[in-house]
Amino acid sequence: MPMSGDSPRYIKSGITENTPGNFTFGAGVLLKNLIWDPNRKVKTTDETPQPNKTYYYWYQDKWETFEGGTFGIFTYYEMVPGFNYKSANRIGATKDGTTLKIAPEYTDIDVDGVLVKMKGLTVKTGEIATLETTFTENTAENAALSINADVSLRSELFPQLTNGQVVKPRTSVAVNDYITNLAFVANRIDDGSNRETVVIFKNALCTSGFEIATKNKDISTFKMTFECCADLASDVPVSLPFEIIYLGT
Repeated sequence: MPMSGDSPRYIKSGITENTPGNFTFGAGVLLKNLIWDPNRKVKTTDETPQPNKTYYYWYQDKWETFEGGTFGIFTYYEMVPGFNYKSANRIGATKDGTTLKIAPEYTDIDVDGVLVKMKGLTVKTGEIATLETTFTENTAENAALSINADVSLRSELFPQLTNGQVVKPRTSVAVNDYITNLAFVANRIDDGSNRETVVIFKNALCTSGFEIATKNKDISTFKMTFECCADLASDVPVSLPFEIIYLGT
């Protein structure tokens, strides 16, 4: 029997030279109001100015354009369009990571005489997209977000209260309860280019409610689940406005 290195008998692993760069590493972070910034400036890796590039530095609370043949005392930046993570809002610190679930919903067409699942007789009839994480920061804003409530400085139960925040429930879901561009950002292991995996829900609503778990000798936590929602103005609301973006590929 001929021996061949291409035989499945000699393939011990599915790993390739690209495998390390495709690992998702770390817990990731949840952001809201993430935007794409065509004028994003990042710290340059160039040691000397390149003739085909424009460089910037921050001086007296504004960006200045660098002119010269040698970098000076400032930190220098170049314009690289991309996601502006600094302008986005962090929802809070988490524990035990984030669980992302995106799943199509299928319906199998029932036909007489067909006793097994058959190719061509399965129809996509919907989909769900959810993010679930456990927060450690118990703030009034996060509590209000979890139950679609308002944060006020006045208490109806205790009018004498003057130095706190009060979370008050509402009888309906407001437009502002929907988070714009909820993003889960996770780093991947690679050769140092800091590629990220970014999952974005264009519209997200927290549907989990407020349930806090306290433990002895440990910080308290509470889970929040966000669901992706279609736009009200969508002509054909049959799919959800989410994207899974692999940057740097």
